[in-house]
Amino acid sequence: MDGPSENVRYPSGERDGSHFLHILATQNQYQLRKVFAYFNELSGASIEKSIEKEFSGDLQKSYLTIARAASDKQKFFAQQLYASMKGLGTRDNDLIRVIVTRSEVDLELIKTEFQELYQKSLIDVVKGDTSGAYRDALIAIINGNHGVAF
Repeated sequence: MDGPSENVRYPSGERDGSHFLHILATQNQYQLRKVFAYFNELSGASIEKSIEKEFSGDLQKSYLTIARAASDKQKFFAQQLYASMKGLGTRDNDLIRVIVTRSEVDLELIKTEFQELYQKSLIDVVKGDTSGAYRDALIAIINGNHGVAF
């Protein structure tokens, strides 16, 4: 039997990903979720598994990033935060970027997802991986305006 994505027809026989790129680049996250669900229904494989099979290198990494972010944004950012702090050293630019850019959008949801994925609070992991005024600033952003009197 053919592999799961072998049954999916590419337009004009294209296998270079240009049509795939067009879909990823022009559809919003809600449309992409529907496309991914329909793809799964047609092919019997998740979009991520198919990307892993069909593409490699930077193109694969880019497509996987788009697919994961569109599929579950909070989970995607929780994983990005965890990856920025795991192992030796901290990828400070990644940590700051996610915390600051999501702070007024969905950081509360990301904190919940982080807790569910890693059974640790985001604040505890940040406390263990950073120090000083830098740590205090990140924690203040993560806490948001909870308990702040105006």
